[in-house]
Amino acid sequence: MNVQRKVLIVGAGPTGLTLANDLARRGVAFDIVDRKAGPTSDSKGLALNISSQYGLKLIGVRTPVGERGMSISRLNLHWQNARYSSVNFAHLRGAIQSLVTQPQAVTENELISALLHVDARVKWCHRVTNITDTASGVSVEIESPAGELQTQQYDYLVGCDGKHSVVRKHLNIAFDGFDYDMHFTLGDFDIDFPFGKHEVQYFVYPDTFFILVPIANGRWRVVVKFSGAVPDEPPSVEDMNAVLARYFGKRFKLGAPAWISRAPFYNRVAQKIHKNRCFLAGDAAHLFSPIGGTGMNTGMQDAFNLGWKLAAVITGQSDAQLLDTYQLERLPAIQEAAASSDTSTQLICKPDNTSRLIQLMAPRFVNRTFLKKVLPSAHSGLAMRLTLDAVNATNTGVDVNEQNVFAAEGKLNPVVLHAANKLTLSEGGVFPLAGPVFIVNQYALSNPQLRLRVQALFSALKGISGAQVWFVSGGKKESAEAAVVQLPTNMPQRFLRLPDFLEADAPSSEWVQVVRPDGITLTVRKLSDVKAIGEQVISGLKIKNKGNQTKRVTMYE
Repeated sequence: MNVQRKVLIVGAGPTGLTLANDLARRGVAFDIVDRKAGPTSDSKGLALNISSQYGLKLIGVRTPVGERGMSISRLNLHWQNARYSSVNFAHLRGAIQSLVTQPQAVTENELISALLHVDARVKWCHRVTNITDTASGVSVEIESPAGELQTQQYDYLVGCDGKHSVVRKHLNIAFDGFDYDMHFTLGDFDIDFPFGKHEVQYFVYPDTFFILVPIANGRWRVVVKFSGAVPDEPPSVEDMNAVLARYFGKRFKLGAPAWISRAPFYNRVAQKIHKNRCFLAGDAAHLFSPIGGTGMNTGMQDAFNLGWKLAAVITGQSDAQLLDTYQLERLPAIQEAAASSDTSTQLICKPDNTSRLIQLMAPRFVNRTFLKKVLPSAHSGLAMRLTLDAVNATNTGVDVNEQNVFAAEGKLNPVVLHAANKLTLSEGGVFPLAGPVFIVNQYALSNPQLRLRVQALFSALKGISGAQVWFVSGGKKESAEAAVVQLPTNMPQRFLRLPDFLEADAPSSEWVQVVRPDGITLTVRKLSDVKAIGEQVISGLKIKNKGNQTKRVTMYE
C-alpha cells in the first residue's frame, strides 16, 4: 500500500536522522532524502553531550547510540603547559555523568541502524531540485539516482541539509553572523599521549591553542588553531607537528592520520527557522565554532523539539499553532548557544583575552560554584532552559518564590530523564511519550486531603490524549508512609522509586510537575491550582478541540 508521506526531511546527517527516528517511533509517515551516496565517512562532529544522550532515550531509541564510544568524565584546561583547572561531570546529579566521543561516521551509522530497527530507510542519492509552497503543504521535485525527476506532495518540509541548505535558500532566509579570522586543522591519530583516556585536554597559549580528545583506545582527535583563512592546499600533518613541537618539544610526533581535514571557524544563525510549512534544523539553521562541541548537539536538540510537535499536529492532538513554538523556543536557545560559543572562542583564541580566561577558570574559592555546577551543567547541555510561551502567559498571580518552583520550567525534567534512562531498555511502550506526564509525590495518596486534590485534578484533566500520571517516592518519611493505590482515572499510572540523588528534584507532596513529551517541564504548580494547571496544559500543548476540556477546568475557578 502506498502511504501518503506527511513530512520530508532533507539531509541525513545527525540532525535529520534524529528527527527521522523520533517521527518513526511516533507513527508519522515521512521520507528522508540525501544527495550523498551514503552516510559520511568523515570524523567531524565528535561529542554526544549528556542532554543528547538522554534525548535519544526520550524518543525511544533502544538500539545503542554512543554506547561503544569513549566516555569523557572531565575537561582539563592547561595554561602554558601547566594544568590549571577542569570541568568535572561527576559533580552533576543523574545516571549519566559523562560525554561520549566517537567519529561522526559512527554516530550516523548507529542512528541509521536505529532507523532500520523501526523499518525506515534513508533515500540516498536523492537530490531536491525545486520546492513550491502550496495552500495545503509543500510540493517538492526530487531527482532520483537514475536522474528521473518526480514531484511529491508533503504536509511539512524540514531542512537538515547543512550550511549550503537548499531549503534555507528556497525560503530566502538570511544566515546572519560572521567567520573568524582563523581556521583549524583537525585529525584522528593513533598516538600514546600520557593523559587520561577519559579526559579532554585544552592547551591554551598567548598565541594559539590545541585540543586533544580521546575517541578510542590509543586514538586521539587533535585540533590545532591557525590564523587566517583556510588555505587552498590540503591539510598538513607537518604543520600540526610544528605547533606541537613548539610547546611539547619532541616528546610527541603525529604519524599518518586515520582522518584529517581543515575547516573555518563560523558563528552564524538563520534569521528564521520556521516559515510557512518549512523548518530549518541543524547546520542549516546554525554554525558554531568547534570549541565546546555544541554544533551537532544543538542540531539534535532542534530535532527533539520539533519531532513531537509535528506528530501532535499531524495526528490531530494539537492545533497547528503548536508548530509556531518551534521557532519561539529554539531560536533564542540557538542564539544563546552561538553567543556562548563565541565567548569561549574569543577567550581561548584571542591573546588579549587570555588573562580573563585564566581569572574565570582559576581554582579559587570564589569560583567554586562556577567550576563545580555552572560549567559542568553548561557543557552537559542540561543547563538549557527554553522560554515557554504558555508559562509566560499564565504565571501572573502566583508566588514564584515559593519552593523556587519556576526554576524548573522550560528545563529538562530530572525525574523523566531518570525514567528514560532506567526504563527504555527494560520496558517497551513508555518512550517516546505520547502526551503530558503529571508527576505527583506518592505521599499525596496517603493524605486524605491531598488525595482529594489529586482526584479533583485528574477528573478535570481526563480526556487529554496520551497523558500519564507518575507517582514518585523518595526520601525517608515520604517513602515510609507512601501508599501504592491506583487512582480512579483513565490515565495510565506508574509508580517510581527515585534514587537519593533525585530527592531534591521530585515534587513535594502538595505540588505537581507537568512534563511535555520532549521531557521539558511545562509547569510546576500546587495540586489545588486545577484551573491554572489545566490552562497551561491546554495552552502549552495547543490541545485541539479544547472546548470540553476548558469547561472542565473552569469548574475549579
